[in-house]
Amino acid sequence: MPNLIPGDSCRFLISPVPSVVIPAEAEGVSDLPPLAFYDGGAPVRLADWTALARPTMCVLDGPGDVGVLIPTISEQGQLAERTEWADAVAGAGGVLVLQAPAELMDTHLFELVSRADVRGGFVPHIA
Repeated sequence: MPNLIPGDSCRFLISPVPSVVIPAEAEGVSDLPPLAFYDGGAPVRLADWTALARPTMCVLDGPGDVGVLIPTISEQGQLAERTEWADAVAGAGGVLVLQAPAELMDTHLFELVSRADVRGGFVPHIA
């Protein structure tokens, strides 16, 4: 059974790459490795993880019993924005999942990916 992460504690980014930033203290994603990149600059794909992104929820399913469910809409008026995010994830074939300390949640994506204390990687999307 996946752990529930409140959607209002996460960030859903479309540009420059579809991403979800989750708080470091979130349960269910403790197995995420430190963020790493291939020589070509693409984030390393997380082995045994899959993502299902929809406008109203996102499921990140990891190895064994590891995984999380994130409601993507936390307040009225977000449906169009989250639909665009889910479409971007599907179009990119996956989502960059980042797990960051609470004080970094509002940090720009480019700064997040350069920090040693950020965990995560690319998670392929399943249709």
